[in-house]
Amino acid sequence: TYTLRLTANDGALSGSADVSVLVGLTQPGGPAMVLALDASTGTTAPDTSGNGNAGTLSGGATWLPAGGVVGGALDLNGTSGVVQVADSPTLQGGSAFTVSYWFRADSYNVNGAGLVSKRDGPTTNNTFTTFLQGNPADTSYRRINVDIDGNANRFTSQTQIALGQW
Repeated sequence: TYTLRLTANDGALSGSADVSVLVGLTQPGGPAMVLALDASTGTTAPDTSGNGNAGTLSGGATWLPAGGVVGGALDLNGTSGVVQVADSPTLQGGSAFTVSYWFRADSYNVNGAGLVSKRDGPTTNNTFTTFLQGNPADTSYRRINVDIDGNANRFTSQTQIALGQW
C-alpha cells in the first residue's frame, strides 16, 4: 500500500490531500481466469489460471496460428463468434475487479460489437460488458464502451480505436 499526497500552494493558501493506493493482485492467490486465446486447434480456450474456467468456442470462432500480438490469435468471425465460459464462484466479482485483453477490429458496427462481458443471460442483466462501437461513415465516434450494470453507468474511451491494429 502506498500513500500519495498532493499539495497545492498559490502563495496565499495551501492544502493537501492523501490517497492510499493498493498495488498488486486483488484476487487472493492470483487471477480468477487467464485465457491466452492463442491456441491453434480445438474448440476449447484453456484457462491457465488453474481455476478451471476454460471457454468453449462457437458461432464460427476459429484459431489463427499466427497474426496475434504474441503468436496466434482467435478470430471471432465478425460479430457471431464467441468464447463462452461457464459461471463459477471464482468469477464472482467483488467490489473491484480487473479485465485486461488485446483485440483488433477490422470494421465498426453502429450497434456495437461485444468484446468481453459477464451476463446472467444471453441478452439481459449485464454484470459488466465492454464493447466496440463506431459508425463507418462517422469518424468522430469509434470508441470502447464499458457498461458496468446494463443501465446508465457507462464509461467511454477518449481514444478512438483504429482499425487493423492491436
